Amino acid sequence: MGNFKVPGVKWDRAPERVNDHDFRSQVDGLAIPYGVCNLKSNTGIFFVGTTCDPCFAVDCIETWCRTEGCRLYLGAKSVSILADSGGSNGCTPRAWKFAL
Repeated sequence: MGNFKVPGVKWDRAPERVNDHDFRSQVDGLAIPYGVCNLKSNTGIFFVGTTCDPCFAVDCIETWCRTEGCRLYLGAKSVSILADSGGSNGCTPRAWKFAL
């Protein structure tokens, strides 16, 4: 978060001054979004954290399981997780697999 350029359109004749690089040393804060989408019930839950640590992704999935998953799928013995395989929850990071 900060005064950085984001893709989009601005309908104005005056330019808006922004930084053109996202240097973490210049940010006001850091927000990492993570969402869990339930395809069967067409619902989802959205989390915002301050770390992209693999354990954050696992904590989000665990929170969904405890709050909604247990209620929606009472008695289920397994859950199929389709991860986007980007960043911390990729197919090669071992911390993600271990925490999961």
